[in-house]
Amino acid sequence: MKTNLCQFKHLSCFGCCGHDWKTKDQILEQIKKNTINWKNHSLNKFYKESEKHLSRCGGCKSLILKNNKIVCALHPFQNKGDDFRDKNCNKNYFCQTFKEFLNWDKKTQNSFLKFLKNKKISHHEYSMGMDSGNFLAEFTKFK
Repeated sequence: MKTNLCQFKHLSCFGCCGHDWKTKDQILEQIKKNTINWKNHSLNKFYKESEKHLSRCGGCKSLILKNNKIVCALHPFQNKGDDFRDKNCNKNYFCQTFKEFLNWDKKTQNSFLKFLKNKKISHHEYSMGMDSGNFLAEFTKFK
């Protein structure tokens, strides 16, 4: 897989990292708190505190801001291949948008990537649009 829609260009998708999402401001505030917690604790302590349950905003407490992207601090991409996510994380989940994308030919994939680039959206808008399937529906409607 060459293009990872979870971390695409300047956008990060965290749509599958929670449910019953609250407001954008509540989500971003929680991510700030998670990031501070991550910076101030060892990975082991952060892991023990973050994986127990979802935050009040609906997101996983492992979501952090790193290099202007929202990432899972416990994901193998952040830990030299070591996966610290536990049973609360559906590690093999891909949203319907990503599944469809993987089955498209290169031309359709490139068209979808251009469609996303032209949106000029935030991480939050990207996440909600990808995981809900709204961007997939919008794209395939005009394809």
